[in-house]
Amino acid sequence: MIRVLLKEGKTTKPVTFKLHSDSGFWLSKTPANKIKKLEEQDLEVTLFEEKIILKGRDGKQFKSNENKLTLSPITEHIQANGVPYDGFILFHTSQKNHFQMINWVDLEDYIYSVLRYEVYQSWPEEMHAVQAIASRTYAAHCMEKAKKGRRTFDIKNSNFHQVYNGTHKYQHLKT
Repeated sequence: MIRVLLKEGKTTKPVTFKLHSDSGFWLSKTPANKIKKLEEQDLEVTLFEEKIILKGRDGKQFKSNENKLTLSPITEHIQANGVPYDGFILFHTSQKNHFQMINWVDLEDYIYSVLRYEVYQSWPEEMHAVQAIASRTYAAHCMEKAKKGRRTFDIKNSNFHQVYNGTHKYQHLKT
């Protein structure tokens, strides 16, 4: 699994994300322990100071006592602000009024998604394979560097690292 930093910023003002999953969500403190099944298909996640607040379509709120909260789809994908992602999403707030939104995703799913934005569709298939190798090698390097630095994420979603805009269904890309 690779940890992709999707968004970070300050929580001195409320920051809200809209999440959707056709199958509902698993709610957990850590990625490994699914503690609550939410039948809601649409959730609003608001981060403010150190708090994480979930609100369903029915208006019911759930306030987390933790500064970390993981949401994963029961099946399929999770959408965050309209962008579909594989894996699950971790929200993390800190005492310094800072937040991070991190997508934990299988490395091969990540590479497949990166190729959509790092290669031209008209390039030969061999070039797609070369780019996949380069992207995978760079991702592995970032993962190792993050591990040594004890960072909460491995790679940023940007042209500074690699552009990653969630999952897609382009069949012509080969990894």
